[in-house]
Amino acid sequence: MPIILLRCRTALRLPACLLALLTATPLLAQTATLRGLVIEAETQRPLPGATVVLLTDSVRVAATVSDGDGLFVLPRLPAQRYDLRLTYVGFAALEDTLTLGPGVVVERRFALTAAVGDLDELVVEAEGASGIVAVTAGVQRVRPADIERVPVPGVSGDLAAYVQTVPGVAAVGDRGGQLFVQGGLPSQNLVLLDGLQINRPFHIVGFYSAFPSDIVDTATFAAGGFGAQYGGRLSSVLDIASRDGSKERFAGSVALAPFLS
Repeated sequence: MPIILLRCRTALRLPACLLALLTATPLLAQTATLRGLVIEAETQRPLPGATVVLLTDSVRVAATVSDGDGLFVLPRLPAQRYDLRLTYVGFAALEDTLTLGPGVVVERRFALTAAVGDLDELVVEAEGASGIVAVTAGVQRVRPADIERVPVPGVSGDLAAYVQTVPGVAAVGDRGGQLFVQGGLPSQNLVLLDGLQINRPFHIVGFYSAFPSDIVDTATFAAGGFGAQYGGRLSSVLDIASRDGSKERFAGSVALAPFLS
């Protein structure tokens, strides 16, 4: 008898579930979705962390922020007219009007221009210079200008050659790019380029560099003091951030080294 009663209850709930699904479909059709991309007007680069607010009669209806790629999504919005306000630190606020129809997905691209204004007072504080004097708990930050100070036989500065000038770093022959940091094994080193792990990153015989100074924006070399988020590495972490390119201005460079010639 309990089994029969359970089946009866399930059978009674089935029509209610079907009715709920049928009534939910028209409700979803009455809503809209707004997808957007926030970029910088001059360089066309995405702006992460931009604030997007939708208003109706000066009342905030929905809000979000753009992700690391400058994208944002506002789903399940009532189909109506909205006042959009988009703000980002250092850029002029953008205001626009949007009309979202029922059941549609609107995709927009928003370009922000840098704000120009007068400052009453500006205080500039700088850290110590980069290089060996900037070592703090085994961590130092490297600039492209620092890489260029180390002479190499190639056509441009070499980050690998610069790292070998740091105390505690040794290379037993250049072939294979094996670096030993503070007595550790090469497998205990971690090299990241824009967050991606690079296996066997260094060059052969010193003629070619995997990280020429032209593409390096900043580099952080940690021979100690780094956290467990680096996958249990024991010797060192080399975290490299590449330069951002411009979609409006194109540039190139050509160099010739007498030694290679």
